[in-house]
Amino acid sequence: MPWNVFLSFVEEDLHMAEKWWEQEQHEDINLAFADYPVKKPFDGPDAEDTKNNIRELLQTVSVTVVLIGRTTYTSKWVDWEIRASAEMGKGLLAVDLHPESEHIVPRALKDFRVEVFGWDIKETAIAIEREARQAS
Repeated sequence: MPWNVFLSFVEEDLHMAEKWWEQEQHEDINLAFADYPVKKPFDGPDAEDTKNNIRELLQTVSVTVVLIGRTTYTSKWVDWEIRASAEMGKGLLAVDLHPESEHIVPRALKDFRVEVFGWDIKETAIAIEREARQAS
């Protein structure tokens, strides 16, 4: 049975996120990824419905993995997803999508002292399993 993992990232990193999680298909790794694309404003009229939908999805996962791109730190949605995951007792870790360049780590990741990993899905999968076991 795979570990269920919620992926939190900004829309502009979708292509990089797809490349990252496609590594799983080429390795002997048993992960099931889910995400919730949000195109609505964080403070908009539908924000509470979106938050409730994300909370329902988070109930089904063991770990939230934040995919850090160049502008992830600016996303109120990513910040909220990190904090909601922590409040629900989900494991948390992060992956640097652009390790070759400097960028800012989202505040919530710093607040919860979340470990940041490089691009290697094998290393991240080991950490996901560790976090999932601790969260259960």
